[in-house]
Amino acid sequence: IDDAADAAAERAATLMPPLSCVCHDAALDRAFLGTNAASVLVLPLAAHPLRVAHVLRDGHYGSVAAVAHDARQQRLFAAAYDASVAVWALGGAGSEERSRRLTRITGLPSPARALLWLPESDRLALGCDDGVVCEWAAAVGGGGAAAELTRRARPHQGAVTALHLHGSVLRSGAQDGTITLAAWQPEVAVERC
Repeated sequence: IDDAADAAAERAATLMPPLSCVCHDAALDRAFLGTNAASVLVLPLAAHPLRVAHVLRDGHYGSVAAVAHDARQQRLFAAAYDASVAVWALGGAGSEERSRRLTRITGLPSPARALLWLPESDRLALGCDDGVVCEWAAAVGGGGAAAELTRRARPHQGAVTALHLHGSVLRSGAQDGTITLAAWQPEVAVERC
């Protein structure tokens, strides 16, 4: 390990705004870092020293609480405390291929603290401050983007801070100290909104 590269990476890290969440793109070996400055930093992990390739801005009015990545369509979802989710079309690993914001999903029941991309159904699961777990169908076509709330459940009394899907079982964890396991299949509507 190169000490000079480590020192440069450490200096660069101290110049970043406070970080609130992270998501990894394994295919292109880059990280998406949500910040308290209402932005998402795109960080190529193979570069030495580590350096932010570009910053996704103009998506939120509050700190970014969670990020999720759609590897197949190269989209990034970023939820913020302004009760919205920004949807970005991602460029390539290099900074010359810029990302662009496709849409901003609003009308959430409360700010989302956890996001989980469900690739089998092209949907996004959100864990919200009010204990609600909801699912959005995020359709992005040539003419733009749209999102539709497809289901909603309230398994918790406190803010939902973690989501994980294993098979057809969605696990959600919350600040009320509970973990809930629920059947979560694309064709099953839990509660229509």
